[in-house]
Amino acid sequence: MGFIIVLIVAVVILVACIVLNKLDPFYFDIEMAVFTIGTICAVVAVLCIVIIAGMNISNKREVSIYQSQKAYIESHKPDNDIEDAALTNKKIELNEWLYNTQYVKKNYPAWTFYPDEVLELKPIE
Repeated sequence: MGFIIVLIVAVVILVACIVLNKLDPFYFDIEMAVFTIGTICAVVAVLCIVIIAGMNISNKREVSIYQSQKAYIESHKPDNDIEDAALTNKKIELNEWLYNTQYVKKNYPAWTFYPDEVLELKPIE
């Protein structure tokens, strides 16, 4: 949500710069300032779009990976101590990811693109 607000502000400033440039295109100082600010806002808008798209795809992928690995770990019975240690290590790693993700989703909901289903996920036992 926070990135969307930044995107909207950047687009509004960009439109204002274009309008200002059309109103007084012959005044050099304003033209250069408008061009510079407009270019910066356009770059920020493009970056926000790329970040939003990338984070949505990545976060949904991470949730899917967590769910599939959780299902495997909970259904798998280790054959020896080494395999048991590896599964325990993976449980710790996945639960740490889950706790961090849930913390971010609860405390910074405007700046995260994790789906709401993250809050409903249970840690691996």
